[in-house]
Amino acid sequence: MIKLFLIIFSLSFVNSETLASSHYDAEFFDDNNLCHAFPDNNLYYPSNLKSLGLTRPEFEKHLRDFERIMSDKVKMNYGRRLIVEGEWDNARVNAFATRDENQNPIIKMTGGMARHPQMDRDSLFLILCHELGHHFGGAPKQMRGNSDLRSWSSAEGQADYYASTKCMPYLLDKLSQRGEVRIPGHKLNEYGQVCRGERCLQIVAAAERVAHLFYDVRPQGRVPEVLSRDQQSVFRTNLGHPTPQCRLDTFISGANCPVPPETMFDDNDPLRAACPSNDKRDGGRPLCWFNTERF
Repeated sequence: MIKLFLIIFSLSFVNSETLASSHYDAEFFDDNNLCHAFPDNNLYYPSNLKSLGLTRPEFEKHLRDFERIMSDKVKMNYGRRLIVEGEWDNARVNAFATRDENQNPIIKMTGGMARHPQMDRDSLFLILCHELGHHFGGAPKQMRGNSDLRSWSSAEGQADYYASTKCMPYLLDKLSQRGEVRIPGHKLNEYGQVCRGERCLQIVAAAERVAHLFYDVRPQGRVPEVLSRDQQSVFRTNLGHPTPQCRLDTFISGANCPVPPETMFDDNDPLRAACPSNDKRDGGRPLCWFNTERF
């Protein structure tokens, strides 16, 4: 059995009090340095009920496709073996990233997540890309508990940014070679107002669904909308979970970044391989979670 260790990062489950009082999420370590970072949420979709999202065959197929396609990239760029695991019978809405004893990246997703009504193939891929972004999204990194030490995991907003700038473009391009690309037939005019190209349309369609899932897990602010924006500018980079609207802004902006997906982010310099940050959603990390001087 693979021994899991170091830090486990949950996808989005932190309460608003923690978010409001700190620029990073509190982490709690046991004697084995295993982190139980976030409180449980109240969303459950049991496997004995009809799925409102993906079926079990769809869920398992998409996990295999993601692992197969992204494994080559992980092996080539980082010399590691990607491990993707699904827990269909787990009713919780959850996904997280961790590492094994050989530093290989592990991503786990529950069946409760797959059965959520916002889940389709591309929204599942975007969440998996977010979790992969915790491993390879580069700086800014999370803090380790309440210390001044940096964790191996990229911040939540940075994992979102990695998902739409690096992971989804690469993944969808590989899938298009197999005739699997699906451009949504609805809201094309709305998506077209924020996108520069066809690939962006597909990523934004997935991002809208994922942002609504985030809002369902933890309502904060208004219901996220593609044509809206989070107007706040943070004094210091928020290493925890931004608002659902801010996360949608990050996905949209990242999908418009012209820096090639093959150009990797740096673990120390958050500006390398990234587009300039601003509030225009034209490629950079939005100011609602990222501060260009305090990260």
